[in-house]
Order: sequence, then structure tokens, then C-alpha cells
Amino acid sequence: MEYPLLKPLIFAHRGASAVEPENTLAAFSRAFHDGADGLEFDIRATINGEIVIIHDSTVDRTIKNGTGIVKELTLTELRKFDFGHGEKIPTLEEVLKLFGNTYWLNIEIKEKRLEKTLVDMLTDLKITKRLVISSFIPETLRKVKELNASIPTALLFTNPFTSLKKVRKSLHCEGIHPHKSIVTKRLLSRAAQFGLITRTWTVDKPDLAVKLAKMGVQTLITNNPKVLSDTFQALK
Repeated sequence: MEYPLLKPLIFAHRGASAVEPENTLAAFSRAFHDGADGLEFDIRATINGEIVIIHDSTVDRTIKNGTGIVKELTLTELRKFDFGHGEKIPTLEEVLKLFGNTYWLNIEIKEKRLEKTLVDMLTDLKITKRLVISSFIPETLRKVKELNASIPTALLFTNPFTSLKKVRKSLHCEGIHPHKSIVTKRLLSRAAQFGLITRTWTVDKPDLAVKLAKMGVQTLITNNPKVLSDTFQALK
């Protein structure tokens, strides 16, 4: 089935990472300037348990002036690194205070044992709107729900045989985040059957974005929100 073309939500993958250093405040601000509806970003913990925004377990790929493992460094040590154009590593608290409840925030948990700190922070800052917590780790999503059942969650996966029934009934997720390569009409039909919202990644090509939107994907996660925003604007 092909749906009438409706503009899907556009989430900026690690911010506008095609044009700014990924997972930085510059990338996040640029994303909204370029037409994004929300952000997708990754969280990890420092040695002291402070939550920072970074994809990899090390800083090696994303900095030029050092090396190190995130969980073995303090926030002060991490702040000394240049993540591109002088950008410093953001904390989750900073990003929540800047953008929470105003724009969509898709927070991907990259490692276990962050759940309580995250949920407590969301509660303390009263972040309740336009929010989804995603992860490849089922146990992590289950833990988030145990801590606060009202927080929307979504499972990330690349396996086309993932059981959507288990995602909904066992993990109690409200959404799925499949890789673009496994999105099919059947998958979307099954997702709709279980009341699951589908957001897919990482979609940078206009033709594919339009195809997925016509299939019924509700949110596209992209490195370059301007390209997709302009694409759908031109189709109005």
C-alpha cells in the first residue's frame, strides 16, 4: 500500500553531521536552522558517571588532539579535546536544557547502567514532550520502562527477522528504529498492527526519503536535514 505523501518528521543524525562536527552543539543548532524537527544523539558515561554526548566508546575518531576511552576520563579531561571547529563535548544536561520539550529528542543509550541517571535527569528537568529513548540493547529499554513507564522507547535493529510482537508486548516499546535497508511494506504493516511508530536511519538520498515516506515511515533520521527538508518542501 502506498500512502498519500505526507512530510515525515526529520531527525538530524548526531545533529547536522554532514556539515558540522557530529554530536556537538554546533551540529544541533545547525540542524534546526536547516529544517530538522528533532535530534538523534548518543549518550555515554564518564568515569564519574556524568552523561556526555558521543557515539564511540573512545574519542579517537572524532578528535584530532588526543586519544582516550570515554568511561575512563572525567568530564574535565573530555572538555580539553577539540571535537572539530573548537567544539567541546556536550553534556546531556546542557542539551536537555537547550532543546528539551521544544524539539524532538531521540536519545540513544549506547551502554548499560545509564538508565537511572537518565530517567532521573529527565524527571528533574521535567522533560516529558517530544522525547524517545532508543537503544540496540533490549535490557536497557526494559529498564527505562521499569523506572518510568511513561517514557516512550524504541528498539534499534538491523535484523529483518526481529519479532515486533516481542518489541511491543515484552519490551513495551512504542516505536521501532530499523535500518533503512530492511524497511519493507510488510515490516511497516506489522509495525502498524502492533501500534509501533517507525523511524528509520540513516536516510540522506532524496529519492529514498520520498519512497519511504510514501510507504508510511513516520520519521527519517538523516545526516543532512537541509537536503530532506528542501526535498519535501519542493513537493508541496
